[in-house]
Amino acid sequence: RRVHGGTLFSLWLMAAPTDWLRLNVGGHVVATTRATLTIDPESMLARMFAPDSPFEHARDDTGAIFIDRSWDYFKPVLNFLRCGELVIDEGVSRQGVLLEASFFQVHGVMSLLDPRRAPDLTRRDFILSSPSSLRGVSLYGVDLSLLEVKAKAFAGATLTRTLFRGVDLTEASFSGAHSLEGADFSDAKLDLATLSETDARGALFARAHLQFTKFCGTLLEGADFSGAACSGTNFQGARAQGASFREATVHRGKFQKCDLRGANFSGATITECHFTTADIRGARFDWALLLGSINENSWHSPFDRARVTQADYDAIALSAEEKRRFRLLIIAEDADGMADIPISDYSDEDDG
Repeated sequence: RRVHGGTLFSLWLMAAPTDWLRLNVGGHVVATTRATLTIDPESMLARMFAPDSPFEHARDDTGAIFIDRSWDYFKPVLNFLRCGELVIDEGVSRQGVLLEASFFQVHGVMSLLDPRRAPDLTRRDFILSSPSSLRGVSLYGVDLSLLEVKAKAFAGATLTRTLFRGVDLTEASFSGAHSLEGADFSDAKLDLATLSETDARGALFARAHLQFTKFCGTLLEGADFSGAACSGTNFQGARAQGASFREATVHRGKFQKCDLRGANFSGATITECHFTTADIRGARFDWALLLGSINENSWHSPFDRARVTQADYDAIALSAEEKRRFRLLIIAEDADGMADIPISDYSDEDDG
């Protein structure tokens, strides 16, 4: 259940606030109790300061636990946990306090400042009885890590910053979800799942299992696929500027017409993939390793017409003849990388 107001204060009175902690929040040192910080069991603070918490806290020179946040915004959140009332000093941005509450997932403050951010369900709801349908449900910031999630359809759901770490989401459909921005799918199983045409900017897929997962047309700017196992994964038409695929295993991935500007594939194992017509300006690849995947006698290249700048091309540490085998297309740095690509080059069935 969501804890706020009088309910929170009653729970605080029943707690034994004997375990004192010193916090250094953005340079301001404050004393509080473990009972206060863990009073909202759904919050990140409760997970950070629970007696059995796996979090390793950084400390300042005096031994106070250091939290690299703004004290002006953290103070109203802490006082809310202490007494169940939200008081914001004059001159302090309400939006800043809301962002602080969202960061630490203190839903009581979130619902007071912006009722739209209050989740409809909590982790406890899933533990007691995993809902069979999550269509149109808000799970903003809810931690579902390692839980059984029976629902497979998330159309209309708000999943911003929702934690799905280690969850089996095989064949789940996120198409039509309101938002996946900042969601965490680290170590999750997303085989045969559909995340096409969704907003998953900044989402985490580190070490996730992504066999035949679809990201067609998905907004993936800044997404993290580090160490992910991608097999037959479809990224066609996705906008993945600045995405990281470091140390990922990518087999038969489809990246046709994908915007990969500034993406990082350093250390990734890439086999039998297609980057035809992708925009890879500023992207990082281990070109010497990729050269071995191109048949020297073949006219076709998996990077045929992939867009690069002249500077990108010159920086590839291969001979001129070796670079020609990639059949890259050099365009201006400020050019529209997709302007002259026929729509027929982008289809779910196209392998080349």
